[in-house]
Amino acid sequence: MINGFGMFAGALLGGYLIKIVPAYFGYQVLTIFLLSGIVRALIAIVMAPAHRDSSLFIRDAAFFDPETRRIGTVIMGLVALVMAPRIHEVRQVKSITSSELFYSVILGRKD
Repeated sequence: MINGFGMFAGALLGGYLIKIVPAYFGYQVLTIFLLSGIVRALIAIVMAPAHRDSSLFIRDAAFFDPETRRIGTVIMGLVALVMAPRIHEVRQVKSITSSELFYSVILGRKD
């Protein structure tokens, strides 16, 4: 619950600040990433002394059992193999490299 609220508040604040912050290396989104990293580091430094071993709070949860996770991973892999041939594009699309995709998302280009 607290993690969800933190992600919501961070995303909301980042969306608001992107209009205000100066451009770092030419892009405002890089400034937001830098600020996010600094804030996360500060929170980690402050919270580190209060950290307790989380294994004390986990009681026989099947989700955390390594054997159960392994079976789930195998099932997911089989589902992906069976479904992959059935997935296809319904329209013509241009093939792009991963770097072109990355920069189009970060820079907002629509070439």
